[in-house]
Amino acid sequence: MYHLKQVLFFVVAGILVAFGSSGLTSKVVGQTVRFETNVGNIEVQLHPNDAPIAVANFLSYVNAPAGSNYDGTFFHRSISNFIIQGGGFYLPENGVANSVPSMPPIRNEFGISNTRGTLAFAKLGGNPDSATNQWFFNTADNSANLDVQNGGFTVFGTVVSGMNIVDAIEAVDTFNLDAEDPGTFDNVPLINDGSNFVIVNTITVVSVLLGDVNLDGAVSFEDIPIFIDLLTTGSYQNEADCDQNATLDFADIPAFIAILTGQ
Repeated sequence: MYHLKQVLFFVVAGILVAFGSSGLTSKVVGQTVRFETNVGNIEVQLHPNDAPIAVANFLSYVNAPAGSNYDGTFFHRSISNFIIQGGGFYLPENGVANSVPSMPPIRNEFGISNTRGTLAFAKLGGNPDSATNQWFFNTADNSANLDVQNGGFTVFGTVVSGMNIVDAIEAVDTFNLDAEDPGTFDNVPLINDGSNFVIVNTITVVSVLLGDVNLDGAVSFEDIPIFIDLLTTGSYQNEADCDQNATLDFADIPAFIAILTGQ
């Protein structure tokens, strides 16, 4: 339990996924989480092959009962040109921010570099195997620091859409809300007028169906107009990255047609 020195009003920001799945199971390529915030959406591809323990740990908090999961947590730390961090504390009530109940710490699985746009677990200093519930987005290339510090910080996801939203959250003004208990809430991001935390509401994880660009749970000819619009406007949506090269361009057209026609 943590006491904040002032009571504030909060804007809800959630992590939801609207992707569906259908009979084209061979085209389902992985698990993605969508961070829905009052600033905008962020989509993160998980990496279970590279960090299976970390991904399983993350999902265990996602699927935990109310009061033990990430529902109602907030971004409690933001350091410019470094990270934005969350997953550890619930939205304060009457000036008190309760901690998310911790499950046993996990073994470190450092493998993917802490480059800009990656999602990693936080941990205690001097203990590589101490990560529990808190995670952070790398807002800069922190590989020279976080890849070698404390056994390396385990990356378990990568932003595939909405890095501009991560940057926007990082750009929000921060405030020291725990002058009497320094260290935890020294850099809390609040919306510009100083009245709103940026918080997490819920997290849902599902499989991504390539080609389902209108997010109706099926790949059909109704996806064509949106697919063309995404290609011509330069907007990125990872369901439309049909050749799976982490770039949305006209090279995706043959793969999209193959998925659409069931080839």
